[in-house]
Amino acid sequence: MSQRFGGVLEGPGVVTFPNLEAGQRRPARWAWWFNKLLALRTMNPQRDREFRRVTQVVVAVALAFLAGQLVAVVCQSVAVALAHPAGGTAVLTSASPPWWATASGLVGLWVGFGGGVWLAFSREVVERIPRPWTFRPSDFLYVLLGVALQGAVAILYAPFHLAQLSQPVHKIFDGSRGSTFVLLALMTSLGAPVVEEWLFRGVLFRGLLGPEPSSRRLWVSAVVSAALFGLAHGEWIQLPGLFVLGIVLALVVRRTGRLVPSMLTHVGFNGVALVTLVAQRAHS
Repeated sequence: MSQRFGGVLEGPGVVTFPNLEAGQRRPARWAWWFNKLLALRTMNPQRDREFRRVTQVVVAVALAFLAGQLVAVVCQSVAVALAHPAGGTAVLTSASPPWWATASGLVGLWVGFGGGVWLAFSREVVERIPRPWTFRPSDFLYVLLGVALQGAVAILYAPFHLAQLSQPVHKIFDGSRGSTFVLLALMTSLGAPVVEEWLFRGVLFRGLLGPEPSSRRLWVSAVVSAALFGLAHGEWIQLPGLFVLGIVLALVVRRTGRLVPSMLTHVGFNGVALVTLVAQRAHS
C-alpha cells in the first residue's frame, strides 16, 4: 500500500510521501491510516507472525464448522432420498426427527470437523499433539469430573425452572427405539466428545493459546474457545452451561497437555443427560 502511494517508512508509525509533485493529490485519509497501521506492524515481526497464525487458526475452525453444516445437509438429503419418508424433507425440521436423520446429520458434521482438524495440523497452523491417544488409568477420574460438572450446571439452572432445558436431548432420541437408540447413544456420548474435543480444544484452544502463553492469554483463549464451542451447538438456553463446560475442558487440556482427559470429562457430562433420559423412559 505504501509503495503504491510512494510512501516511505522513516520510523515507528511514520510514513512520508516524498514523491508527491506539486498539485498531485495526497492519499485518502483511510489509506494514510492503513499505511500507519502497516508501519506499526512491520516494526514487530514476531507479533505480525503471531497475528497471522491466530487468524489461520480461527479460519480453519470456521471452515470446519461451515463444511460440517454443508456435509450434514448433504448426508441428510441422501438419507431422505433413501428412506422416502411421508413428509419428505419436512421430517428434518420436526420436533422429533427420525433416528436416521439425526445420525446422518451427525456423521456429516463430524466429517467437516475432521477436515478442519486435518487442515490445521497438515498446514502446521497448530503444533501436533505428542501421543494424542495416550491413556492412563487415572484418566477415568475425569469421567467423574464430567458428572460433577453436569450436576453443577443443573444447580445453576435450578432457580429458573426451564422446561425446555432437556429439549435438545429429547429431539435427538424421541425418534429412536431399541438398537437405534443405542446407536444414537454411542454417537452422542462417545463420538461427539471425541470429535468436538479435537476441534475446539485440540485446534481452537491450543491454537489461540500459542507455545508460550501468559496467564492472561490462557484465560482469553479458554473464554473465546468456550464461547465458540457453546455457540456452535445452536442452543441458546443451554449456552451458559456449555460455556462453563468449555472453560473446564480447556483448563483440563492445559493442565494435562492431552486430549484424552478432556474427552472423558466430556463423556461424563453427556452421559449424565443420557442416563437421565433412560431413567425417564423407564419410569414412564
